Amino acid sequence: MKINYLQTKFKLNDTIRFDKTGIKFRNSKVTDEKGNSATISGSIFHKNFRDYTVDLTINMDKNDCLVLNTTQKDNGMFYGTVYASGVTTIRSGTNSLAFDISARTGKGTRFFIPLNSGMSVSDYSFVTFVSHDTASLKESDKNARLPARSEGSSLELNFDLDVTPEAEVQLLIDPKAGDVIRGRGEGKLNLSLNKQGEFKIFGDYVIDEGDYLFTLQNLFNKRFDVESGGTVSFNGNVENAGIDLTARYKNLRTSLYPILYPILQDEKYKTRIPVEPQLILSGKLFNPVVGFNIYLPNADEETRTYLRNAITTQEELSKQFLYLLVMNSFYSDPSQSSYSSSMASSVGGTSAMAVTTTEMLSNQLSNWLSQISNDFDVGFNYRPGNKDINTQELQVALSTQLLNDRVTINGSFDVRGQNNTDGTPLSGDFDIEYKITEKIRFKAFNRYNNPYTGRGAPYTQGLGIFFKQDFNRLSDIFRRKQNSDMKKEDEIKAVE
Repeated sequence: MKINYLQTKFKLNDTIRFDKTGIKFRNSKVTDEKGNSATISGSIFHKNFRDYTVDLTINMDKNDCLVLNTTQKDNGMFYGTVYASGVTTIRSGTNSLAFDISARTGKGTRFFIPLNSGMSVSDYSFVTFVSHDTASLKESDKNARLPARSEGSSLELNFDLDVTPEAEVQLLIDPKAGDVIRGRGEGKLNLSLNKQGEFKIFGDYVIDEGDYLFTLQNLFNKRFDVESGGTVSFNGNVENAGIDLTARYKNLRTSLYPILYPILQDEKYKTRIPVEPQLILSGKLFNPVVGFNIYLPNADEETRTYLRNAITTQEELSKQFLYLLVMNSFYSDPSQSSYSSSMASSVGGTSAMAVTTTEMLSNQLSNWLSQISNDFDVGFNYRPGNKDINTQELQVALSTQLLNDRVTINGSFDVRGQNNTDGTPLSGDFDIEYKITEKIRFKAFNRYNNPYTGRGAPYTQGLGIFFKQDFNRLSDIFRRKQNSDMKKEDEIKAVE
């Protein structure tokens, strides 16, 4: 049995009842294409095997089943592969079809919401009984790809989705340009489609981890990491969706010397250090207010103050932000420093073009490497050197999840030329996170120290335990504890 609108197939290997009015199911066992089991109850009514009407309930409370397996060709408003546990109700009349799905996402889910979809909705025959005969099977697949339009029919959809961090959600802002927000997080979303074809989404999606592929007029793209806690809010019409998130570009190491030279001539600032251009998106998702920030994650407060004193206006901040993304270096105004003239040949000229071109090739290579395995995310980045700042630099990053996604490992290391100023040819950062429970996590890390801070040790290590609890009011925490204590007392009394 195939549900065409959801593009899901179920196999039935149980006893069912036929009578003159239809087909009856009573907790009949079914399995999806991946072998996950569920039960189906209800009836398919017919009049001499014509004029079908349906009243079915599929219960998936024990296993995550494949409840959606569509592409953009099937449904331009939302699509993807969704594994979930929950309940699906299907009802249909002569010219009506209604899906009511209440589900919690499971592992392997990838859900896409195009934010610029203008496609219309068409209704079609939604259930297909597949024959084991080869010819019939081919004809059935052909009909599934080209569903028959039923004039005057109406489709309704109500999808209550409890999104968990196991699911990957992608918001496709401009798919042709690759402008995509991708994340894993939590949220309760309601997707609905009424008989008039109006599609609405309600709810908040809070991102735990993710990335945003920032594109600029199809000239270049940069992958930003979304900070935990970023939210995308839906209040009905998709065009009115709101956004509030900060994204960091973490693949950049450069010298502060070009921008600090007019106010501070210190040779130590020629060393490349991590610099994070930040995008701050707020307001409407389709027309957000975009703010810029430049953050030095490993620098001391004195160095950060020097940078703030060098960038005093929003215009200057915007200019430095874009220059960092395009040239991988701070901009030095030729009219304000003699140093900028020497930089023109080493940073602003051939070397800068080599940096940009090399990074584009590195990004493509990173994508290819990550496609080797779904279990590993591999990154590669190469930066050529120049005669005034530093030598070439190679950066390799690796991310993976182990033990049924309970252990997450992220790491990167840099291999630098022999002429680097801090004298350390090899440096690296890594962190390991172990999920003890859904609420308790253990984390360990090793990070390379910024040479500007003057610390003797080249690395800093740390351990931490994190506890996560959602609540609306502070009193909710204590109320839950009291309820838990009362439950334990009742259990003790019951044992006695």
